[in-house]
Amino acid sequence: MADLTLAGETPARRASASVVRRQEPPPPEPAQRDVPAHRAILVVDIAEFARADRDDEIRRMLRYALYRLLESAFDDAGIGWRACAHIDRGDAVLIIGPPSVSPAVLVEPLLTLLRAGLALYNRYASVAARLRLRAALHAGPVCSDAYGVTGTAVHHTVELAGSAPVRAALRDSAADLAFIASDRMFDDIIRHGFGAIDPAAYRPVPAGDDRGWLTLPAHGRPPYDGDPGVTVPPGGPSDPAAHGGGAVLGFFGNVTFGGDAVAGDKIVYM
Repeated sequence: MADLTLAGETPARRASASVVRRQEPPPPEPAQRDVPAHRAILVVDIAEFARADRDDEIRRMLRYALYRLLESAFDDAGIGWRACAHIDRGDAVLIIGPPSVSPAVLVEPLLTLLRAGLALYNRYASVAARLRLRAALHAGPVCSDAYGVTGTAVHHTVELAGSAPVRAALRDSAADLAFIASDRMFDDIIRHGFGAIDPAAYRPVPAGDDRGWLTLPAHGRPPYDGDPGVTVPPGGPSDPAAHGGGAVLGFFGNVTFGGDAVAGDKIVYM
């Protein structure tokens, strides 16, 4: 049989070329006819995610708790978590609402449900594992491609969630949730007081080149300490020495975590 090796070609080079040829083709470029879709956009961000007293295991637990809280709140609000597009951002989630859902539902009852779940989680959380959230709501054209979503409206929502007034409001209060709506969302939805929405609870704040409307939904219950309705046994969940200073996580209802099926309530010491 004739030798088909080219001049200067080695077995290593032939193998390398074979690997290159087997790579999957890149995603197709966006079609020119694709147009942005108008959607409600919600960003939910974990405050102080990289804080020094949190290790990677605690951060992983915080992410898990965030997704469970969001899934439960969206389903209970009648929106449906699986009906939305959600893009993971490490310490945050970017959520694109379905076209059939009014942004008003993302204010109420969603905020009330999210706050209730957050308060229940934090009731059993250690200081390092306490979950505090910044949330921002806007609506506008959303461009999608093979990698996710983009667009001016998306970027504006992300900027609102991380804006200085929202960070300061959460830092300077005992609240577990700070919520900011874009100027457009306030004018179109919130100021009309649909359902249980209370426009008086919002105040205008600067947000980059625009304005946002900030509120701190009713404060959730503190994590055990100072709660007159809870009797803390010696060495209980509020005592870091009782569990090596790690996180305490409460599960509610029937869930599965790490292969462990939990029927009913359970407190996990990390």
